[in-house]
Amino acid sequence: MNPGFADRLSELIEKRNSSVVVGLDPDIDLLPHYLTDRLANISGADWFPAAANLVFDFGRQIVDAIFDVVPALKPQVAFYEALGPPGLIALQRTIDYARQKGLIVICDAKRNDIESTAVAYAESYLGPIGPHASRDCPFNVDALTVNPYLGSDGVLPFVQAAAATGKGIFVVVRTSNPSAAEFQDLPVLSNTGNTEPLCHIVAKKVQEWGAALTEGSRYSAVGAVVGATAPREAVALRRLMPSAFLLVPGVGAQGGDTNQLSVFFDERGSGALVSASRSLIFAYRQVPAREEAFQDMARAATIKLSATVNRARSDAAEKDRS
Repeated sequence: MNPGFADRLSELIEKRNSSVVVGLDPDIDLLPHYLTDRLANISGADWFPAAANLVFDFGRQIVDAIFDVVPALKPQVAFYEALGPPGLIALQRTIDYARQKGLIVICDAKRNDIESTAVAYAESYLGPIGPHASRDCPFNVDALTVNPYLGSDGVLPFVQAAAATGKGIFVVVRTSNPSAAEFQDLPVLSNTGNTEPLCHIVAKKVQEWGAALTEGSRYSAVGAVVGATAPREAVALRRLMPSAFLLVPGVGAQGGDTNQLSVFFDERGSGALVSASRSLIFAYRQVPAREEAFQDMARAATIKLSATVNRARSDAAEKDRS
């Protein structure tokens, strides 16, 4: 029996000695100029395939720079969709290339819908299930971010696909953006009769959805997105989701405090994956004159963040021992 998603992720975290996932947000406007100069004389319908090829080339070079020092890559689908059908081909090629290099690929798409539509989304990214099980998966990722706003019937198809394919999902619980509190921290009346923040109710559902998918490592294939900009809320959310891997975006460009990352890890210093995107892949922008060394600078920034996160892991385990 092949190991499930959480077991594979845990194993690679230990092998790489890193709990960092590199977010791949290939914003054309932030790419090195010596690369984007290729697009200067291209316009009209020809621009999209040329830009998509450029984005794939950039992503490939980032993968080459970091594949041996981190366990996972997180492509942001929006930047590929913005390039139309050629962009989606570039996404598919990037996913395949990263997995061939041994990285776990978490697609940041925040998909959600109901009934057959949710099944279609799940099968597109995690793999066909049921009568379609023999078909290929167009975007064959290891895990997918999922939005729970429509309720259980919008999430369960993804849970079922993860169970059938040995993949994983990360359910959005508490995000890192400034206005997250407008909805996610709202006090609501739960079915127990108590008033609690909405994100706590979602967290309890994450634990429930993942109960049947907890693997040998103790972690479930159903994880949760909890932003690094909300460390105070993370203390309670970590407690509510003991079996969930936390995907923690928001360090770096979004301002998450790396000194408070220990609260996202459990008592073993495990169970979380810290995500950074622009501060890693565009590290060259700190020294624009070195843009042609963007691979080396991305690798160095990634290794530095991994060391910081490892200290947070140690702090979490040390707190438990004390």
